[in-house]
Amino acid sequence: MKRTVTLFCSGLISLTAAAAPIELVMQKGMTITATTKEGTVAIAAGAGLERTYTWEGASRSATLLAREERWDGSLGAYYPGPGEHWAEHKGITRGVLEEGQQPSVCSVAQFRTPPPQG
Repeated sequence: MKRTVTLFCSGLISLTAAAAPIELVMQKGMTITATTKEGTVAIAAGAGLERTYTWEGASRSATLLAREERWDGSLGAYYPGPGEHWAEHKGITRGVLEEGQQPSVCSVAQFRTPPPQG
């Protein structure tokens, strides 16, 4: 059975304006690892918009495309996953990839732990 994996990476990390006008989450050398009941995937940022996705002992790469307009609030990068662009591994032959920051109106105070009661 062939499966398509859609990966979406979002965060509140910003790059300097001089680096790029797009709002990426990852910088070269960063790795984000996520584990679910289906398994673990690691996303590593390479040079520019190159990303490497590793799961179950195999790695596949793609070079994302910078968004020119906001899409769903994000001005990040994407890869539409045309066709079956990856060699098959565990039924996965393509990735529909997305990376970008999501605007937030919350404040740091919302994340503070309240003092103990009593």
